[in-house]
Amino acid sequence: MFADDLAITMVHNIVDTHKMKLNSTSELIEKWCSSNKLKLNSDKTTEIIFNISRSPANTSCRFLGLYVESSLGWLTHVNHVYSKISTGIYMLRMLRASLCIDSLLSVYCAHIHSHMSYGQLFMVWPVESLNCRKELLELSAATHRELTVDHFLLNIEY
Repeated sequence: MFADDLAITMVHNIVDTHKMKLNSTSELIEKWCSSNKLKLNSDKTTEIIFNISRSPANTSCRFLGLYVESSLGWLTHVNHVYSKISTGIYMLRMLRASLCIDSLLSVYCAHIHSHMSYGQLFMVWPVESLNCRKELLELSAATHRELTVDHFLLNIEY
């Protein structure tokens, strides 16, 4: 079995000391996993050093479905969600001529709403992400138009 979604948080002002402590903690965790018949996947292991300065060396990692940036921003996650929602809207457009509204709503919930709502509780939208948030809201509005106006105009019985 694998040990999934493990997070270690450490705070230290000196980077070298921080790295030494992180290495010794990692060794302890590996020993614990080994003694409990668990494996750590080193290919999926990521180290990220958080820094509130907006340095150009911004890195991100995925944790529990959210892309977390070292600068504590959300731009990478917002771009990921934007891509997923765009794909969902395309799917709705392709399916709307052949599916009833209930089926389209199921597709919406699975492929759009789930991406829009997951993680919103934890996300604080920084100023630089406001434009991306606006784009996400515009995509959401486009989705609602796909589900309501166009569908009902095409399927009204006289």
